[in-house]
Amino acid sequence: MPVLRLVVDNVNTKVDSVNMTAVEVDTKQRLIACAIDLLDEHGVAGLGLREVARRAGVSHNAPSRHFPGGYRDLCTAVAAVGFRGFADALVDATEAAGDSPIDRFAANGRAYIGYGVANRGVFELMWRSDLIDFTDPDLIAAAAPAYASLRRCVAALQAAGWHADADTEVLAATCWSWAQGVTQLWSQGAFPGPIGSKTLDDLIRTGLAVLGLEKETL
Repeated sequence: MPVLRLVVDNVNTKVDSVNMTAVEVDTKQRLIACAIDLLDEHGVAGLGLREVARRAGVSHNAPSRHFPGGYRDLCTAVAAVGFRGFADALVDATEAAGDSPIDRFAANGRAYIGYGVANRGVFELMWRSDLIDFTDPDLIAAAAPAYASLRRCVAALQAAGWHADADTEVLAATCWSWAQGVTQLWSQGAFPGPIGSKTLDDLIRTGLAVLGLEKETL
């Protein structure tokens, strides 16, 4: 499962690129990478501009040059990196699953949950509307392919006869919500008692069965 520090180098560097030097762009990427490290270690509660600047080896005022909106802009940039990695994980896993609509859907779900568990801190941040700007164009562009990947899986299942007359968007949103809930509960160790002793595959297999998506159903 990819970890985010591997994709930071691909972060969109178009921020005022006319007036920013290559060194400044590199500093912006380093600030984002340090923020990701902090999130990995301490979660959202441990993410602060001063500590990010200290780890990046720059002055505590430096982040304002790269993130004029302060903490919210930094969080939004980090979330965009997270969504790019998330989308890549979903797309890659789905394409590697072959042609079966059920296999592709299951692979998409496993990648969803696996990515969230492997990148717990950033994944938590990615859904915090109180901390990030969901109207940011870069964030929107980064996030859109993840949902599109799931939606394609759902549409393919419908084409094969699964809830063929249902609203695709509602079905996709329902599946998205299930995966999100499992990811958050699992990564936070919040499943109670005997459920916590199960594996993620146990939960995914049961979820597919509840949805009526066992191999022999289509």
